[in-house]
Amino acid sequence: MKKKLAALALCMCAGLAMTACGDTGTAEASQTEEAPAEETAAETTQPDAEQDAATAEEQETEQPEAEAADTAADADAAEDTDSSVDPEAAAFADQVKEAVAAKDLDALSALISYPVYVGIEEGAVIEDADALAALGAETVFDESLVSAIDAFDNATLVEVGAGYVMGDGKPNITFNKQEDGSFGITGINY
Repeated sequence: MKKKLAALALCMCAGLAMTACGDTGTAEASQTEEAPAEETAAETTQPDAEQDAATAEEQETEQPEAEAADTAADADAAEDTDSSVDPEAAAFADQVKEAVAAKDLDALSALISYPVYVGIEEGAVIEDADALAALGAETVFDESLVSAIDAFDNATLVEVGAGYVMGDGKPNITFNKQEDGSFGITGINY
């Protein structure tokens, strides 16, 4: 309500200022013509101001109830869907989870953006699918990695400096969005 009255007063002042900025010869004519208009504006806005005050009081009493309902609805919506998770990243994470759960080295290899860091023993950079295959599925799909990826909740997937990290600590799988817009695994850490 106070904002509306302040805006109204500001508009009236601006109108007066514009009227006063004219030629001195026309200023007297403008003042005589403008005075009735200003009085009319004040008279017509007065009932609106009183009506606005009554409406504002009604809204203030209704507002806490509406805010409580909105807050409850927002909480329910947040539980149903987490809008902060990139849907494309979550879909890629699902593909990674499927490949790891099946211990399918070919499927995992298709999701990798080579060269890829694989942190087995001292760690190594694997240049291509053949080098990954040479490590063997039993080495790549270490039980701790399989368990960590299986337990990972995609709703908690967030992008960090290294990309998207699937896993809580180590072991984990890291992936990033590539230059072409697709996703690719950039690290497998044990």
